[in-house]
Amino acid sequence: MDLLSSGRVRRVRRYAWLVAVGAVLAWPTTASAHSTAPTVALDFHLRISPATRALLGVRVDLVDGNRGLRLRVDPQETLIVRGDLGEPVVRFDSKGVWVNTHSVTAAADKLVKPSSSVSGVAWSLRTHGHTLRWHEHRLAPPVSMRRGVTGRWSVPILLNGSLRSVDGTFVRVAPPRWWLWGAGALALAAAIVVVAWRVPRSQPHLVLVLGALAAVGALASASSFALADEISGASEWVEVAAVGLLVGLAAFAIARRREGWRVWIGAAIGIVCATFSLGAIGVFAHGYVISTLPANLARISVLLAVVAGGATTALAITAEFDSERARAARAARLPTQPPPRPRARTR
Repeated sequence: MDLLSSGRVRRVRRYAWLVAVGAVLAWPTTASAHSTAPTVALDFHLRISPATRALLGVRVDLVDGNRGLRLRVDPQETLIVRGDLGEPVVRFDSKGVWVNTHSVTAAADKLVKPSSSVSGVAWSLRTHGHTLRWHEHRLAPPVSMRRGVTGRWSVPILLNGSLRSVDGTFVRVAPPRWWLWGAGALALAAAIVVVAWRVPRSQPHLVLVLGALAAVGALASASSFALADEISGASEWVEVAAVGLLVGLAAFAIARRREGWRVWIGAAIGIVCATFSLGAIGVFAHGYVISTLPANLARISVLLAVVAGGATTALAITAEFDSERARAARAARLPTQPPPRPRARTR
């Protein structure tokens, strides 16, 4: 095996490990919709009604990608959440939050384990605090609902003995034109290929530019998803920290002006940004994006992170192979030095 082939094998192995690490890190974000992965896009937009927000001593929030309900009740108030069968499910009072272990609805919402008894009330203290968050199945809108139609969701409650409700509306949002976003991604990738092919000497600078675009897109999208939903966005902050660390390493590599470091860190930035952002690819299939950024701006951020990140990785590996080929060519052109002649012995 010659020098060039052995160098290629070593670098293929190194980058294979790098790709594997990036895929493992991004696995939680690419999990299915039924996992604990953060939800960044939905077909429905849920809102809380003004009457619910006006309840005295009660604060209601939609969390966990609009799949969960969180109630904060003042200690001086007594609030009971009622279930599908009208049974008490959760009680807030001055001592804390209690859960009815005999409630079918509490078992369906995974607040308690299923009980063989469905009659009577058996309160179990859940927390001494005055806040509870749980997965509320009554927030799920009907799948057959048409686009643009507004429906209502409601959770009945007893507030200080008065029958009230925590309610709101949901509307089915039209999905984006995914084929337009796909065409935009292909156009961006084609432009990168043309520039890299027509101007080969620009590849090192192109790696830096694309790495910066990928990092900006990944940081913007992950931060906006994390800020929009504090519960499901917990793992998003891990992505923000990982990309931020790589950007800091890239700045350090540029300051040191070491070409090898730039290539490796460029590849790392591309892999991490692209693989992490694949978990948010659903923004191109669903109409409502759970983000602090406008929906289309969030989609642009994800697109930049995926396309520019993948291109950065490919160009970094190509640049490394080209430099290895150039070193091998220079070594082949060097004249071989003849072995030194032995000195004649003097008598």
